[in-house]
Amino acid sequence: MTQPTSLLKKLALAAASVVLAVGAAEVGARSLGNFEGHVDPLDAGDMGYYAEVRQYDPLLFWSLTPGGVDSNGVLKLNSHGLRGPEISEEKKNEYRILSLGESSTFAGRAAYEDCYSARLQKLLGRINGRRVRVINAGVPGYTLFQGYQYLVHRGLEFKPDAVLLYFGYNDFLPVSYLANRTTSLGRGLNDRELFALREESGQQLHDSLMENSHLYRGLRQLLLPAVPTVGDADAEIEIDDEHARVPEEDRRWLLESTLNLCRERGIQLIVCVPWYVRFEDHAPLLKEFATENNLPLVDLPNLLRKTPFKPREEYFLDRVHPTADGHALIAEAIRDELLAFSKRR
Repeated sequence: MTQPTSLLKKLALAAASVVLAVGAAEVGARSLGNFEGHVDPLDAGDMGYYAEVRQYDPLLFWSLTPGGVDSNGVLKLNSHGLRGPEISEEKKNEYRILSLGESSTFAGRAAYEDCYSARLQKLLGRINGRRVRVINAGVPGYTLFQGYQYLVHRGLEFKPDAVLLYFGYNDFLPVSYLANRTTSLGRGLNDRELFALREESGQQLHDSLMENSHLYRGLRQLLLPAVPTVGDADAEIEIDDEHARVPEEDRRWLLESTLNLCRERGIQLIVCVPWYVRFEDHAPLLKEFATENNLPLVDLPNLLRKTPFKPREEYFLDRVHPTADGHALIAEAIRDELLAFSKRR
């Protein structure tokens, strides 16, 4: 018994020594400076605007920080990392609409009460005697792929009665040759390919170390060639114009998968064709899919083609994001289509 006990003690001491050495090296690395952290899979437009409330996510590439608040106190997130009030586990006679989308849905540059999700909740009031609750699950930079994965892995916990999709612009952004999008094939990875890569053995450990360990990041900088990073003014980020983040065939598959999931759970799927200043490449497939499957379709570019009171451009802060007045028009159009669809059934 003495020999095994002695061996165990030696192994324990060796393990403790390794832990202490690594810990000391980590402390030393932190004292030398903050090496570059996790590299975003994609420099998604104005993501820097939301940097203070955004976090690395091993499943969805990035997500919003639960309970996050920006330094100005303007953006305040609930415990699920979403805009809006807290969401109780019990539905309490609620008709819940899960509003999935990108930064237009998130509406970080507008007061929460002005975003179309909050406005839609007020406009609908009650459905079949149940109080409507619209949960704003929009995340800046998200594609339809990320929205589907969010629904599968997190959104269902809210027990939605309906799911509203608002995805378009980001799906068509080209993949870039940033570190986590590069393969030995020499081209960027689209969202589906990147997601599959992250399920491989060791990838999530690497991602976690890149996010949390200064020592690991420092060693990589010393041993590996420099790679372009988001926010590096001197880095040239090459764009792969041949490959979109969500190719057309993936968009079709994602819509079908979302519909099948909703039908299995008794959830009504609502397809919204997002409204942008000029971009409408996303519209044909969404309209075709909704028509084929007899789904409520909110064709915003068509419904709002002739905007009231002022030119279309004045309802946007830029090419993509609506103003408060733009959100009001979107909410009214969704309300009208949902009411019309319920009468047709």
